[in-house]
Order: sequence, then structure tokens, then C-alpha cells
Amino acid sequence: MAISGPGGSSFSLIASWLDADLAAFADVNADRRTDAIVLSLKESSLDALLAPNAKQTDGKPRRQILAHLHDSSSLRSIAVADFDGDSVADYLLVFSNSVEVHYGGTNETSVVGLFGSQPLVCDVNADMIADIYGEMDGQRVAFLGG
Repeated sequence: MAISGPGGSSFSLIASWLDADLAAFADVNADRRTDAIVLSLKESSLDALLAPNAKQTDGKPRRQILAHLHDSSSLRSIAVADFDGDSVADYLLVFSNSVEVHYGGTNETSVVGLFGSQPLVCDVNADMIADIYGEMDGQRVAFLGG
């Protein structure tokens, strides 16, 4: 099914998922291709739809489970960054009652706490490792990654 776009361009639907909500884009498997990070409410998991490579003949993304979530219904946002400096994508998971970092290289999860507003992912100390900046209990705080 082709959809006409501006200037005569066209788009084709190659795949769709009924049980997945788009959360972010990142290169999960370091193959220089953009993968989609999706939330599966049915499976209560965070999944990656890995972009196909040249050897895949069907051209469809493969689905890979990144993390099982304890309460996917309270998940508010997701940010992808490298919080521990291992060059593997990690995931900042903002739930309604806590903020957690899921480390992609080790599959471990660390609870950061409860922020008063949406935390910001940035590099506070210029070490090329993602840090978390935000407000907790009326105080501005920075959690340094690494």
C-alpha cells in the first residue's frame, strides 16, 4: 500500500504492530541502523524493533525484548542514552511513582528515585556519559552516570 506524499514522494507500509506503542528511536545493536523502541502493554515489556540489514530478504524489523517491566501501565516516558559508559544503549524509565535506569549491557535496573518533574538527560560534567538532572524534594539534583 503506497501513500502519496509531497513532491511526488511515496511511503509504503512494510509492517505494523497492534500491541506496540512507539517510545523512542536508538541504535540498540550498534549496527549503525536506527531501531525503534516500543512498549508492549500486552507483554508488559520494552522491546526493540531492529532495523533489517542487507542479509534479511523480507525487509521487516526483528523484535527483541529489552526489558520486562513491573508496571507498564504507569510508564510515563522513556529516554535512551549511555548511562554507564559501556557504549551500549541504556534506558531511563520514568514511571508515575519512580524513575529507573535499565542498563542494556548487563540487564540490571537501578532505581534513581522520584522526581518532582520530568528529569532531563544531559552530560553535566562533559565526560561523554549521560547524566540525569532534575528536581527531587524541592532541590535541583544531578545524578552522574558512569
